[in-house]
Amino acid sequence: WREDAWIHHDIKPANMIRSGGGDFGRHRIVIVDWELARRGDLAWDLAAMVASYLSRAIGIRTRPPDTAANNTPSSRADPLGDAAERTAILCHAYLNGPLELAGLHEEFLRRCLRYTGARLIQSAYEAFQAAHRPTANVLLFLQAGLNMMRSPDDFGRLVGLTNAGT
Repeated sequence: WREDAWIHHDIKPANMIRSGGGDFGRHRIVIVDWELARRGDLAWDLAAMVASYLSRAIGIRTRPPDTAANNTPSSRADPLGDAAERTAILCHAYLNGPLELAGLHEEFLRRCLRYTGARLIQSAYEAFQAAHRPTANVLLFLQAGLNMMRSPDDFGRLVGLTNAGT
C-alpha cells in the first residue's frame, strides 16, 4: 500500500458524470462525491472501477435468462468480454493519462489487479452478509478474487494489457 496521492476511495460509475461534448465531440468525465477522499494508492481507485465492471458482469451471468435479457448495454451476450474490454480501455487511459506513471506500468498494473481481487473478495463478503448463505454470486466473486490475487498477470493478458506479465 502506498500513500502517494489523494484518492477518491469510493470510485464507481455512479460517482461519475459525463460532461458535454465541447470541441470535436470530446466528453469529459467528472468525478463527484469526494467525502471519503484520503491519501492512498492510485491503484486502489483503478481497482474499484475494474471490480465494478467484473461484479456487474458476474451478476449478469448468474441471473436467469429472462431477467438478464433487456436492452441495456451491460446485458450484452458476453458480459465478461464486455467487462474485459472496459477494463483494458480504462487501464490504458489511466496509464497513458496525465499521471506520472512512466516506468511503473507493470508493477502498477499488478498491484491494481491484486487490489481488484481484494475488492471482489470484499464484494463476496458483503453479498454473503446480505444473503446469509453462499449464493452463486458470492462464490463467483470469491473465486474471481482469489484467482486475480494469485495470478494478476493471467487476467492482464486476458484483457489485453500487454504490460502485465510481459
